[in-house]
Amino acid sequence: MGDSIPAEKLKAWKAQRDAWLLNHPAPLSEEEHAEYEERFGKSIDTWLDAGTGSCEMKNPSVRTEVEKCILKFDGIRLRIHSGVIMPNHVHLLMEPFAGEALSELLRGIKGASARRVNKILGKSGKFWQDESYDRIVRDEAEYRYFKKIYF
Repeated sequence: MGDSIPAEKLKAWKAQRDAWLLNHPAPLSEEEHAEYEERFGKSIDTWLDAGTGSCEMKNPSVRTEVEKCILKFDGIRLRIHSGVIMPNHVHLLMEPFAGEALSELLRGIKGASARRVNKILGKSGKFWQDESYDRIVRDEAEYRYFKKIYF
């Protein structure tokens, strides 16, 4: 959600990540990938799991609408392998179908769910963070790792 991580923390994290990425251009080696996860993945997860922000997805009606938007194109434009809706963020293990851009799929899910949730809450404006924190699953071992830690 847009308020899940304090803005100053997120701004500093992005600056550090962008500086690191300048010195580690893609494709990342296995060692670089592990370093990236250690430096940047774990901090985001820790901040999200702290439960800061409005935690609107504790509300069953909100959670249901977010779930509907996530599942709308499952089997059509993407495959949802696993997912969990937390009070202030969502973890998805998803696979875009050939020709589908992850950024476009996420934009659609976030846009539709934000409109529906804001209607439920009687609010308007931003619901989700502008940027999603996504990771590419590189192989079967990493797939099992993500399934284990998030689902």
